[in-house]
Amino acid sequence: MLMGTGPASERRATDMNIIRTKLRFLARLVNAMRARAPESTLFDLLCPRNYDTLVETVRGLAEQSPQMALALSHHIKRCISIKIAMCIVRDAHDTLRSTENLQKLYDASWSKSVSSSTLRKQKLRQLNKADALPLITDIRKLTDYLDQEMKKRVENTVGENQCMLIKLVLTKLILFNKRRPAEVTQLKVEDFRRAASADDNEGIFMGLSTSEKAIAKR
Repeated sequence: MLMGTGPASERRATDMNIIRTKLRFLARLVNAMRARAPESTLFDLLCPRNYDTLVETVRGLAEQSPQMALALSHHIKRCISIKIAMCIVRDAHDTLRSTENLQKLYDASWSKSVSSSTLRKQKLRQLNKADALPLITDIRKLTDYLDQEMKKRVENTVGENQCMLIKLVLTKLILFNKRRPAEVTQLKVEDFRRAASADDNEGIFMGLSTSEKAIAKR
């Protein structure tokens, strides 16, 4: 999995967070499967005789989080490929044959047994989920407060004031870009300086929601 993020010198902090998330999901899968096969490792559990248990376990996890179950579907496929590669390197022919059979089982029935039903479940949850939107007045109060605090500190950007000013700017950016808040972590100063105003993009501005228009006008 680490290889998929490239050489160590090219890895970003977000890459390591992605790896940690994948490992947490796989750890939950192994813990759930150990109820039937105690003391087993992920390597041991990835074999044809445990395929039905694997399917039922992921289905059970889908009841808690469809998104995690869908992610596990990809991670399991990747782990099977890694195990096959390890068997080839070790000349473990019996284990290699067994793991290749598991891969055939996965390719033949996983989508129908797990992925399709989990996707339906996820879509139903999204349809039934109520969006709790903040009041426009509350958004304006927050943006007004941020503006006031920024004005207080912009003339004296030394020490604690500088640190607080950075936090205030980031908060305002995240508030405006609330649908994709993680993008702010990769925003460069030159990108911010080149950003167009709401007046320069009238077509895009008209497509924003009422609350987003209120923030863009600030």
